[in-house]
Amino acid sequence: MNTCSNHVLYCHEGVDLREHAWLDSVPTALDLQRCTQPPVGEGPFLWLGHDGLNLVSSRFGRSFNLAESAGAAGRGLVQKVFANTEGMSVLDAFAGFGQDTLALAHSHRLECVERNPVVHVLLSHYVWQHRLPVRTTHDDAFALLQRASHSWDVIYLDPMFPARKKQALPNRGMQLLRMLQVEQPLEPELDELLDLARQRATRKVILKRRLKDAVAHKPSSQLRGRTIRFDVYAC
Repeated sequence: MNTCSNHVLYCHEGVDLREHAWLDSVPTALDLQRCTQPPVGEGPFLWLGHDGLNLVSSRFGRSFNLAESAGAAGRGLVQKVFANTEGMSVLDAFAGFGQDTLALAHSHRLECVERNPVVHVLLSHYVWQHRLPVRTTHDDAFALLQRASHSWDVIYLDPMFPARKKQALPNRGMQLLRMLQVEQPLEPELDELLDLARQRATRKVILKRRLKDAVAHKPSSQLRGRTIRFDVYAC
């Protein structure tokens, strides 16, 4: 049994919170609790210590810092699929840890949306720490698209892939992300989400899927890798 809650931002009592302006964006769904030691349990838990913000989990043995993961995928296929979109506004509707889109921060007008409060806090901290020109929003992407009164040039959709029974485990960051997303509500139907995104995008919608996943509607083009693909829908 976990001795601590995932819905708390645990902070070392010696940390000066006045030096952490990003805390202003912490969702009300998270409480702030000071303590002398990191939380104990499978977690994962948010821990703000003197070395920065980390995810702590007894299952993985050592803390996880978003710098290990964020922005790493800004090369290769992601870079290709966003070619010729420099300067455009981009909505990353399922930002997660920002692995795909944070590398676009200095060449696009980027907004990252994440509904899980713990993941959102990690993302907001990373953006603040690295002074990235990115807007981070704690919200449900589907609800945001439904009520939006404005549009974006490009909308990027990367909803969590369904878990598969396979021997090989994803990287540690993805395992932690899945642990955090367990309690989240089900994603909307992909066709419904795609239709709504196409109404809010002025240039194109990019949908990331596993290589062998079924194709939703008929994309204008596809970019295929060894294990994933990007379906591109012109608007």
